[in-house]
Amino acid sequence: MVIIKRTDMDHEYVVDETLSLGEMESACPEFFKTPHGTRETYHVHRGFLIVRNTVTFDRQKTRRTNVYVFAKGDQPSLIIWNRKLSSIKHAQKLIDHLIEIRECHYGMSIDI
Repeated sequence: MVIIKRTDMDHEYVVDETLSLGEMESACPEFFKTPHGTRETYHVHRGFLIVRNTVTFDRQKTRRTNVYVFAKGDQPSLIIWNRKLSSIKHAQKLIDHLIEIRECHYGMSIDI
C-alpha cells in the first residue's frame, strides 16, 4: 500500500499496487458498463487503471490514454487522474513517478 497526497485538494489516496482489473470491475461495475469511447482497452499498472480509447470531438476522432486512481471506501470509485496522455507507456511512467514521489495534482504529467 502506498499513500499519495493530492496537493491541489488536500486529499490522500491509498493505492493498493496489487489490485487487479477484476477487483476494480467488481467494485465499480457501472464504470465498466458505461462506454468511454470506442476501441476501449483497460490496463492496470501498480493499482491504477489505464484506459485507452478513441473519442470524437468536433467530428475528429482522437486516440487518448487516461489514468484513473481506484478510491476504496463505502462506495468505491475510479477517479480521473490525468487525461490525454500519449500512450500506455507514458501512463505507466507517470504512475511510477507518482508512486515514487508520493504526491500529485490533477493533470500532472512528466516528460518522457
